[in-house]
Amino acid sequence: MEKITLPQVRDLGQTIGDSFLFARANFKFLVRFFLFYAVPPLLVAVALFVFGYKKTDSGFGVTPGYNMFAHLNGLGMLGYLLYLFTILFQQLYITEYLILKETFEDVTLTQTLAQIREDSGTIIITLLLLFALTIPVIGIVVFIVFIANSIGGYMPAICGIPLAVLLIYSLIPLSSIFFVRLREKLGMADALVKCFQIIKGNWWRTFVAWFVVFLVFYAFLVSLLAPVSLLLLVFRFHAVTPLQTDVFGMAILGVAGTLAGFMYFFSLNIFQVFIGVNYFSLSEKYDGYHLKSEINEIGVRDDRNVHRQEGEY
Repeated sequence: MEKITLPQVRDLGQTIGDSFLFARANFKFLVRFFLFYAVPPLLVAVALFVFGYKKTDSGFGVTPGYNMFAHLNGLGMLGYLLYLFTILFQQLYITEYLILKETFEDVTLTQTLAQIREDSGTIIITLLLLFALTIPVIGIVVFIVFIANSIGGYMPAICGIPLAVLLIYSLIPLSSIFFVRLREKLGMADALVKCFQIIKGNWWRTFVAWFVVFLVFYAFLVSLLAPVSLLLLVFRFHAVTPLQTDVFGMAILGVAGTLAGFMYFFSLNIFQVFIGVNYFSLSEKYDGYHLKSEINEIGVRDDRNVHRQEGEY
């Protein structure tokens, strides 16, 4: 199979196409990573969530106004946090793998994990700073929504639409933050600026690519979940009581939910690959980071050769 060079300028179709080609070429690696590093914590998270769910008088059903967190005890919340951690770890793992693939032809699971450990300080600081930046933004949004709801009428829609647009506009460039931080070794402020610089003039192209990949991702996920949904439908029509009110029904729902979660998690790998391929393309178009790095490396090698030759005389 033809080797895919990550750092190169691509158009819209090439970015989408190369993302799926890269995922296909590295499918075995993605499966091994998923089985060894994602499935075990997901199984623990599911177990904690099930044992930490407080059953109501109506069973485990979801009713209007349902609040999941109100039905979770300490174990359930721990399972939910482990679920979120697994999502984060999976995305970081794929990010490091893509960065390593820029330099090395063959990258192993342990090599990628070692790189995560090496970059753990940068990762933690990035997460903390993103969290610190997010808190005041959330506070402002909540305040605006509260004022809009208190006024009533069309104000919630008038305020909500610009906030949604601003959120979407910011999420697209910020999706590259870990690639910029871990690959280019920039400080947090410079990395944030770089994320918006490389997207300048390419926002709509990236948005369309995101949308197309999301549709493919959703269609792929629906096709994977179709057998599970069919199984649930068969059990639902043949069950004497609602599935959520007896032990056997809950076991069926638990297995189906776990399978669906695994399929969703694995599909997220492909979406993260697209984010990485898109970043490499935008970065190379903006300042040719990879090309400049190679030129600098040639200069360093030449200097070493000159010093070595001088020492021979």
